[in-house]
Amino acid sequence: MDETTLDMDKSPTRKLAVYREEKFRVPSAAERTLELWVDRIGEGVSTGPLDRLRILGQQGHIIILNGHGVYVSERYGAHKVEAGDCMVQFPDDPCAYYPHGSWTTRWITWNGPEAARLHELGYLARSVPVFRDTGLAISRTYNQLRPIMERGDPAAALRRKALVLQMVTALHDTQQHLTGESAGQPHMEEALTLIHEQFNQDLPIPGLAREVGLSATHFRRRFRAYTGRSPVEYIRDLRMAEAQRLLREGVPIKQVAATVGYEDPFYFMRVFRAVIGTPPGAFARRHSRTEIADP
Repeated sequence: MDETTLDMDKSPTRKLAVYREEKFRVPSAAERTLELWVDRIGEGVSTGPLDRLRILGQQGHIIILNGHGVYVSERYGAHKVEAGDCMVQFPDDPCAYYPHGSWTTRWITWNGPEAARLHELGYLARSVPVFRDTGLAISRTYNQLRPIMERGDPAAALRRKALVLQMVTALHDTQQHLTGESAGQPHMEEALTLIHEQFNQDLPIPGLAREVGLSATHFRRRFRAYTGRSPVEYIRDLRMAEAQRLLREGVPIKQVAATVGYEDPFYFMRVFRAVIGTPPGAFARRHSRTEIADP
């Protein structure tokens, strides 16, 4: 998210109580040896106003899938947030986030001595607690973690650590990119906002380029430089993320296809299998939805 859009008024934090999170997963012996473990992941729809701030006690990354609202930190103030934004929860910083109306979020929380070292090395920048996850790193990592979260073997523990480190690397690169020379690219921010609002609609690239005042060729080149993927790939990945969420909720495949923007359900099934690696029917049977509390 462009820093120029942030509302840094700290007054909301003065009236709020602060509590400390006390529920954590006990890491396995292998996870303790590896010094980094995933505490939990989740996805859910939430509503309601902000009533208090929380000290999470571990690292948390949250991606907004749809909707908009506010992220509030005692240290960094209030930030307006919207679909596509990553919100960071630092272990010792009282903060909270809430939607205007309702929204859907995904989150990954993780812990261990190595997290502190990543902070010391500057990979987890405290100065940028909210930014656009242009590479969809959190959703991608969430989908990779989900099948192995319940496994207790050392191989799964190592795989979870590797996935978190990949996510941190990707998010660090995104932060560096957005706070560097490219931070002043309103064309790409405008395009991303349009895509997140309308990803399930017909979005021809030439028309999208015209909306932001660029030629199609220039738009494609700048979009790939900004996000690391083409506009078509980005829209497809957003559609597949939403399709996975709906399938876990038990929505029929034909309805899922229509909801995420595919008129032909058979074409949707081919795309889903190519991107996710399994047919949507098999995915739905394997990944029944489990309600999980916010991180």
